[in-house]
Amino acid sequence: MLPTNIRNLFRRPLELQHESDVSAVIAICEADRVAVTRGRATCVSQSKMVLCCSRPIRPRTNLRVEVVKALVFGRVKECRHVGLHNFEIVVQVDRVVMASIPVTPVRNRRTAHAAATTPDARVDRERFEILLVDSRSTDVGVVELLLESTGLNYHLIAARNGTQALERLLDPSRPQPALILLDMDVPSIGGLAFLEKIKSEPLVKSSAVAVLSSSATDPDVRRANELGAVAYFRKPRYFEEYEFLSLRMGKLLTGLMQQPARVSEAGAA
Repeated sequence: MLPTNIRNLFRRPLELQHESDVSAVIAICEADRVAVTRGRATCVSQSKMVLCCSRPIRPRTNLRVEVVKALVFGRVKECRHVGLHNFEIVVQVDRVVMASIPVTPVRNRRTAHAAATTPDARVDRERFEILLVDSRSTDVGVVELLLESTGLNYHLIAARNGTQALERLLDPSRPQPALILLDMDVPSIGGLAFLEKIKSEPLVKSSAVAVLSSSATDPDVRRANELGAVAYFRKPRYFEEYEFLSLRMGKLLTGLMQQPARVSEAGAA
């Protein structure tokens, strides 16, 4: 069940009441980059959202906003200066995606997701571990939603920088993740340098690597493919991209989950 403040937001979409004021993480999706700021959501419905934040946002800019258990995609309709350092942003909502778990960063905790599987599924998906390498907590929340929408079982762990991820991957006492989701702008070591490093490490050769980044320039995509990335995803800026990425992510995970079963059957033969 949704928290009371979120239920109030959806039940009284046009009333600006104190109990309906909740924290919001706002991803401002420009053509070539995504900037993140924080603010408050004072009204959310299936068609409209009102935000209050400390910076102006141009009309017609695409936004991706996280409010507790909701991920809202929309476009700025109006921006008004309402105080010395405050702006009221009126957003035309395109789609609201609801999560069954809170949208929070996983950092180093282990998160288990259980979902329905097909009756003839024979792959042990409980051991399918995904390592997310991303420094932005808001993007970790988006990835949690994306993975949850695939309807598959997995364990998700997260590293906030390249150094932390390498320490985890190069620890011989711990099993290797089946998939590494890598942000190209990861701190301490860039995404391409990270790919080059793990490509030369025998311990990590069993892990597939997919890039999930805010930008997708041709040189980066080409180089990532050369370094062995199995996929290159752009982080969603609006709902159609989110929906498409969810389908692509589901196909990638399903394919990777089936690989151990095929190896096992071949070995048994």
